[in-house]
Amino acid sequence: MIKLKIFYEDEDIIVVQKPAGVESQEARGFAQDMVSLIRNHRMLSTQLSTPPSTRRTPPYVGVIHRLDRQVSGVMVYAKTKKAAAVLSAAVQKGEVRKIYHAVVCGKPVDNHGQWVDYLLKNGKTNTTSVVDKSVEDAKKAVLNYTVLGTAKVNERDLQPPAARNRPMQPGAQMAVESETKPMIDSASEPGVTAEASGRDLSLLEIELLTGRHHQIRVQCASRDLPLWGDVKYNPAFQERHGVNPALCSVQLTFRHPVTGKQMTFSMKPEVFRHFPEEVQ
Repeated sequence: MIKLKIFYEDEDIIVVQKPAGVESQEARGFAQDMVSLIRNHRMLSTQLSTPPSTRRTPPYVGVIHRLDRQVSGVMVYAKTKKAAAVLSAAVQKGEVRKIYHAVVCGKPVDNHGQWVDYLLKNGKTNTTSVVDKSVEDAKKAVLNYTVLGTAKVNERDLQPPAARNRPMQPGAQMAVESETKPMIDSASEPGVTAEASGRDLSLLEIELLTGRHHQIRVQCASRDLPLWGDVKYNPAFQERHGVNPALCSVQLTFRHPVTGKQMTFSMKPEVFRHFPEEVQ
């Protein structure tokens, strides 16, 4: 059982960290999901503080927003229907600010800007694509981005820690260059040059202005900037297993549904721990 990490909790809301691989809403079968984890937490708290005769049905947990199963990040859930209604309305009005960090393969042309696209979801394949705005059921998608850093790395550096401990394959290169400072001095590695070393990675900070299905993943991939580890939209990872997109909801800002106080919660994206420091 996954241990629930709680940033904040009161009578109306609970703010938690969703791990990658866990559904943000109720899941079918035996898959773990955040609603069940929060409900179990609340039931345990109730059992510890109230006598058995006063315990009621399982506590209410209202889903306000969602994250893809493979994505980690900060999330807020409502503990009452009134709080859920207020927070859901704030999301619809764009009053909830969501900041993400993403590692993409490649470098954007500009260091900051806004991307506007129209997206169409395919329910049969559970994928989304960029289409012309005249397409029926297409939805407008908007995000702002800023490049926080770039680095040049190779395939070995792109592997998760467990894979990195395996012997290097013949012909594999070591990372030699980043835009900010060298990771390894290429002069000390005979035959290794910057041109021969793998690929560029960029760390983006993204403010999501709309909440569409796979929005960040699709908008990045459509610009030849697919997310590292994205098995759906990055061709380099479509045959790999056991990886998740390098995407994390790192900051969430909203007004408390009862007090009206503005609240901000942040987390460090653990999913990036195996990337070179220059990209983090």
